Formats: sequence, C-alpha cells, structure tokens
Amino acid sequence: MNAITKTTSLAVLVALGLALAALEAAVSEAAEPAAPATTSRPVFDIPKLANLTADGKAGDWGDTGFRVDAMAMRDGQPAPTTFAPRFRLAWTEKGLWVLATVRDTVARADKLWPLGAVEIVGAAKVGSPMYYRCVLTPGDEAHPAIRTDDCRVAMFYDPRIQREELPDALVVEAASLRTEDGYALEAFLPWRNLGLDPKQGKEIGCTVSVYSGVAEVPQGVKAKPRPLEAIWYPVGWAARDSSKLHRLRLAASASPAVTAPEPPERYAVLVAAPSAGVHHGDQCSIYVPPGLKRVRGVYVTWPGYGSSMSVDPAWRMSHALHASRAFVEKMGFALMGMTYIPGKSTPDSPATQRVLDALKEFAVKTGHPELKQAPLIVDGFSQGSNLTLCNLVARIPERIIAFGAFGYVNPEWPVSDESRKVPGVLHCGERDQHFARYKAVFAANRPKGAPWSLTLAPGLGHAYGNCQHLALPFYVTMLRVRLPESETAGPVKLRDVDQTRGYLGDPKTFAIAPYRSYDGDRSAASWFPDLYTALIWARLSRGETITVQTIAEDLKKSSTEPK
Repeated sequence: MNAITKTTSLAVLVALGLALAALEAAVSEAAEPAAPATTSRPVFDIPKLANLTADGKAGDWGDTGFRVDAMAMRDGQPAPTTFAPRFRLAWTEKGLWVLATVRDTVARADKLWPLGAVEIVGAAKVGSPMYYRCVLTPGDEAHPAIRTDDCRVAMFYDPRIQREELPDALVVEAASLRTEDGYALEAFLPWRNLGLDPKQGKEIGCTVSVYSGVAEVPQGVKAKPRPLEAIWYPVGWAARDSSKLHRLRLAASASPAVTAPEPPERYAVLVAAPSAGVHHGDQCSIYVPPGLKRVRGVYVTWPGYGSSMSVDPAWRMSHALHASRAFVEKMGFALMGMTYIPGKSTPDSPATQRVLDALKEFAVKTGHPELKQAPLIVDGFSQGSNLTLCNLVARIPERIIAFGAFGYVNPEWPVSDESRKVPGVLHCGERDQHFARYKAVFAANRPKGAPWSLTLAPGLGHAYGNCQHLALPFYVTMLRVRLPESETAGPVKLRDVDQTRGYLGDPKTFAIAPYRSYDGDRSAASWFPDLYTALIWARLSRGETITVQTIAEDLKKSSTEPK
C-alpha cells in the first residue's frame, strides 16, 4: 500500500467538495424503515489484541480480528464488484479497533481517486442513549477527515439548569492509506468515550457502514450523484437509533467470520420494556414523568408525512426521543407525540381538533386535569412542521409558549398579529428543497416584529440535522421568560416577549450582538432571547460541531452576560 499523495489541483478540490456533499446527503437523509420486534439477536465475539497502532496498516493485526467479509446493500443484495468493502474488529484495554479495507472504483473525477466514507456507531450497549457516531472520509492525506455526532448530548444537557458531570470530549483516532483499487482505513475508539470498564465477557453495541465514492451521472441524465452504501447486513439505520446495533462481546478469540448476509429475521430491532407514565390515545400518545405533581405544560411534537412520533422508548429508542423525554422531565412538562393526520393544514382542520381533544382525554386518563388548558411548546419536522404552524400556532397562539419548524414551512401559513408574537426557531438545510420557502416566510414576518430565528444549516438536506441543539435551550429560556412564576387554577396567561432584552444574529456573517447595540438591519437579523441560544445558532450556521464541551466553553465565555 502506498501512502495517499497530496494534490493542489483546483479541479480536484472542487470534485472533493462535491463528493463530500453528496456523501453527506446519503449519510444524513436516509429514511428509517419500520422493523419487527424480537428478544433475541446473535452475539459476536471480538478478540483482544495487543500492540495495535492507528496507521492504516494491517501488519500488526496479522490474521486476527473478527472479520466481516460480506457487506451488502440495504435490500440484501451483494455489493457490486466495483465496490467491495470489508472490515475487522478487535479490542484492547484502551479501546475498540476497526480496520476497513475497501475496494472502490465507482467514481473517477479528474483522476481523483475514489472518495467514500466509513461510518462507525458505537454504544455502551445495544439500545443505550450513551452512544456516538463517527464518519471517516479518506482524503489526499494519510489522516482522514473525521466528523462525529456526539449523541451522548442527546440526554439533554443544559449547563444553565444542570450540574451533572460532563463526559470527556469525544476522541477518535484514524489513519488511511491508498491502495491500487481503493483504500485501507484504521480507527481507534477509546473506551472512555462511553465510560466503559473493558472486561472479557462484556457486551457493547456497534455497527459499521461503508459508503462508496460518488459515481458520475451521464451527461443529459437528470439525477443527483449518489454514493452506494454497504451495511453489515441486515442491521442498519443505527446512526439515529442505538437499538439497531450488533451485539459484540469482548472475548479472548474471535467468532467465525461473517462470509454471507444472514436472514433479516435474526436481526430484528431489540425493544425496551414499556416505560411508566406513557398513555396512548387515538393518533397520539403522551408521557407524563412519574411522580410529577402538576404538569406545567405540554411539549407537542409532530412527525413528517405518513409517520408517527412515539414518546415511548419501547417503540423507538432514538437519541431525539431520549432528549425530548429528558427535557420534559427537567422542566416539569409532559411530552405528546402525534401520528401524521392527513388533510388540509388549516386552523380548523381535524388535525388541530385532534390535539385539543387529546389533551382533554389525557387530562382524565392521567389524573392531571391541568392538561386540558395547559400551555404548549410545539414543533415538528417536514409536514409535521406545517401542521404545527398552520394548525396549532394559527389556532391557539395565546397558549403557545414557543414553536420549532424543521424542514418545511408553508408560505401560505395564515400568520396573524397574535401568532406572530409567538417566539420561534426555524431550521432548514441549505440543500433542502424548501430552502427558499423558509427564507421567504422569515423575510415576510421578521420585519413585522416576529421574534424568530432562521438557521440555514450548511450541507444539510431534508433532515433534522442538529436542530434540537438550538430548539431545546430556546424552549428552556422561553419557559423562564413567558410562564408566570405562580400557578393558576385556570388558563395560563403567557407574558409577552421584550425583544430589546435579547440578541440578534447577522444572517451573512453570523456575528451576534445585544439587541440595543446591534448595528445591522434588525428586521433581517435572527432574534434570540439570550446570548447562549445566539451562540448555538452561530455554531450551527457555520456548520460547526456542537458538543457538551463546546456548550460548556461557550457558557464560560458568556459568564459576563447582562442579567
């Protein structure tokens, strides 16, 4: 194997950027299929090795390691001969090791060697909220580009209201080498990322996916260049749900190599036991944290077209669900998830009435009569965002503390003076097909005083992205600002927002400043209730990684924020 050679060709750099953008689209935008439940799944032994070095060379592995020599497409079909990935797994006292060998002749752009990526998802155990994802992209240097999703923050860590100990910063070491028909990539993932004490016999969760380079689209063909994806079949879609991981056992020697995809029924998703506090209704469910004496409000979240937003981890153990449940537990709220309800997105539609009726029904079922008239935080993704705005915010703005709109917004949303007063977070990927609609709605209403922010996430398509990193802290602040301090027997009268006490963000430079000292066009700037949420918006707008460490660092820097 020869080390990757460096090139400074402009054409190569452009091709590299296009390849990475298309790759990120494939990694981020995949839709999640439903999977049956089971209580059993194979356990694979991975061997303990010594003296491994993250240099991309297989020499220190010898013939050892647990081998996965058969990766397949999501439909179970084998990868094409132009794309043949395989990998090995091992462990040491310090961490998990992955060695991937990829034959990839899919893409050729200006003689740029094929670019792809190796995605690794590791967890303390299958289904644990303590997990992370890293995407390693070999480039023209020996050290691949490393992008991580620190899903450990998914339990909703907000240092402004918590004093929990921060986990160590996420660490990933990797190296890659070019081969004649592809590349080799080696990664080291320390146990301290997951707070694990490695012992023989211990189980962890992990899976590996490999993405090909981006094939060139023939001239005249209208299609987006997309990479191929090979998974450790049949378990996949684990980047947002750690229940979809393989079970690995730390052992002295390896299980036999995987040489062919196995039947999907052996690998159905593991399901947790139903949790206390969950109640189900028609087209919706609610979670009231056990022991909560009085519900301060309800966080209503709506899914995209044709899907359902569960509040029970027995149904779906995603990091977004863990975050939402942790949020309501800390804030004294209930969490209500809706099933997509077809029909027109209007204030008087059946979908709107279903939410209001459900709150009345759950007020009886849960023994919390305050649910009937409780104030709401509402958000949704894609068509769920449309329902959130056109149905709830338009119908009962006096009850909405704040809203979030992710991935879709309807320019024909009937915005009234009252609904325009509701603080909101609008979040859309810059490659989303609804990108222009977001800008139009924001531009039409921000000059009229709407206390909204607009985040256009770099490189993101029609996907959630990291919207919760901004939305949840935004909701925390708005609870403090808008909810009265004393409890009332009847409907809660929300306080108005004084925008002059907040911050503004420049849509072009992402610079932030207090409202009163902002020297740009206030009517075009995003609004935030405090410096903390403004700082998170700036990071998201620049495409920067947000972790619990960056959150804590930003808070330290902002310790002099005016109260």
